[in-house]
This record gives sequence, structure tokens and C-alpha cells, in this order.
Amino acid sequence: MSLKAPTSEDKIKIHSEINQLVNQRFIVTTFAITIFGIIIAWIIPKLPPESGSNVDAVFYICLIVLLLLLLGLYLFSHFYLRGMLRIYSTYLIETKSSSWEYDWDRYRTKYPDYKGYTKGQSLIFFLLGFIITILMLFITIAYSTSCEHLLLFSLNFIIALIYLILIIGMGFFKRFDPESEAKARWKSL
Repeated sequence: MSLKAPTSEDKIKIHSEINQLVNQRFIVTTFAITIFGIIIAWIIPKLPPESGSNVDAVFYICLIVLLLLLLGLYLFSHFYLRGMLRIYSTYLIETKSSSWEYDWDRYRTKYPDYKGYTKGQSLIFFLLGFIITILMLFITIAYSTSCEHLLLFSLNFIIALIYLILIIGMGFFKRFDPESEAKARWKSL
């Protein structure tokens, strides 16, 4: 059985859902920037380092929590919000109900280097993670680091590398892209 074309009321509802999902992705990105600013302002040392002073373990723990929180927000936006967005947009493409969605899909396929929604969001999340990594390295170099803190530093560095690799892979190289799965599912109905 092939898909039935949506009614004009259905198209209005679907386009409203698409607009809402795009807005929610924007809100997630704005929230990530806000949380980043709050936590970074809170954990940056207020006084210059004294000779022989150690980086507090809370600094590393807060950076780990911040990286995991940012990664969680990105994954939520990528898999849930973008996934739902692709379900709606591919439905409109498969039912030939939206010339815009059809043309937009063709454009993204023909010009994969376009700078649109996901790439912009991924760039922001990448920059936040990169700043966290640089800050961690800078503070660690500026202060002395005891052996117990080296473990936290190493863990933080590994999490930061995984974070950055995931953001690059998912945002710029279409790893774990929900669009192809949505297309396949609509075609199978």
C-alpha cells in the first residue's frame, strides 16, 4: 500500500511541526551556550595561580560534567529533534506534497558543503567543546598538577576528544544521520 497524500490541513500541521522542531533546535543551542557561560564563569579561578598551587579537582569534575551535558544536548537535538524533523520532511517528499522539501532535499544532496541548520549547530557545539579543552589545558599548565589530578585531567581529555570527534562526525560527515532511515521507513509503508 502506498502512502496517501496529506490533506491541506495536514500539510499546515506538518509544516507547523517542522517549524517548531527547527525552533527547538535553536533553543537547545542557545541553552547550551548559556550553560557553558555560567559554568565556565563559575569555575575559572578568580585569582592568578600562586607558585606551587594545585588545580582543584572540582575544576576537572565540572568540566567533565559540562562536556557530558553539552554532548547530551547535542545528541538530543541530533537524534530526537532532527530525527523527528526528518520524519516529517521525508513524508512530504515521499508523498510529493511539498515542492520546497523536495527541492531542499535535492539541494542538500547536490551541494553537501552547504552551511545550514545542522552544520551551524554542530559548529557551535564544536567550538564550546574546543574552548573547554583549551581552557583545561591552559589552567593545568598554569597550575601545578598532582598525580591524583592527572587521572582527572586524563579522563577529561579523553572525554573531550570523544566529544569533539562525535560532533565532527555527526555534524559534518553525516554519521548516524536519521534522514536515510526516515526515507527508507516511509518507502517501506
